[in-house]
Amino acid sequence: MQFDDTNPYATTFTERDSEPARRATLSGSAAIATVSSFGTLAYVGFSILLLHSSGSDDRNAGLLFLVNIPVLIGLSTAALRSTQMATRLGWLATFVQGTITVLMLVAQIGDPLPVVSINALIILPCLAVTIAAREVARANARIQPIDLGIR
Repeated sequence: MQFDDTNPYATTFTERDSEPARRATLSGSAAIATVSSFGTLAYVGFSILLLHSSGSDDRNAGLLFLVNIPVLIGLSTAALRSTQMATRLGWLATFVQGTITVLMLVAQIGDPLPVVSINALIILPCLAVTIAAREVARANARIQPIDLGIR
């Protein structure tokens, strides 16, 4: 006796079916990498500007800002390889910049309003990139191997 074990209700899979899922995750990762790269370049430029400034408060702020540059560079490069790693580095960059803000306020480096304003303008994009990376990572986790043509 021979049994037919194919599922009559199963949909047929073609390579073309996986393209929208693959394209969505790749474009999300590329967008995150692009935005974080531009943000990192702006951050590095601003840090260099502060270091070359004539005021001692500005130079001290520039020195503090140097701490976050490796994390931001890691975030920019990790976004192309792993959105989970980009999410972790994004949270780290946000935390480090928040810590820099607190240190600047406690050490009285600069006036409080500009310090909080400038650091908020740095923290908010870091937070936005982090949340976007998390959403792309979640979308990647929902895609099953069969969606990508892997059996």
